[in-house]
Amino acid sequence: MSGDPDAPGHGQGRPGVILNGHDHEGCDTYHFIRQVKEGNRYWDVSRWEHAKGNGTVGADGLSGIREITVRSMMGDFGGNAGLLSAWFDEATWSWKFEYATCALGTQHLWWAVHIIDLITVVVAVAYAVVSITGLGSEKGTVKTPERNGSAVPATKAKKQPKDGKAANGDAAQVPKNATPRSPEEEKPKKAP
Repeated sequence: MSGDPDAPGHGQGRPGVILNGHDHEGCDTYHFIRQVKEGNRYWDVSRWEHAKGNGTVGADGLSGIREITVRSMMGDFGGNAGLLSAWFDEATWSWKFEYATCALGTQHLWWAVHIIDLITVVVAVAYAVVSITGLGSEKGTVKTPERNGSAVPATKAKKQPKDGKAANGDAAQVPKNATPRSPEEEKPKKAP
């Protein structure tokens, strides 16, 4: 920004944009050099819409740059994202910039999504543990001493007391097709 009309950009600098973010309500401003009198120049700032409306932006001999502060997700500032477009205009042989704000929602929605994600993960892990370990199911089998030595589902296997009496004092029920065994037959056989 030399002010030399023969320099690139006529000494006024080239078009550009400053894009940043902060944890406060967003700003869209135009910084420019106010030239009141020769040698009495100073930086001034104006809201973008106001500067555009009163002809400050693009005025001859007035150099400036747009600064955009994207509003953050913090607090109640709208949780914005910015859409910045930049393109080269071959007719004027210069870069052009446009910016639009896109509201995404406040932090409350962000937290709600993460809490739902956490609950989903905990439930999925708990389900996987219960499925793998078989806790809470009656699908297991128990080997019982029957004639054919096959496994009987745990729900059908009944323990017969050794004294022949049931827990309530009644005689234990013996299946109709069972062959009575002597105490010697009940003892485990030794290998020869």
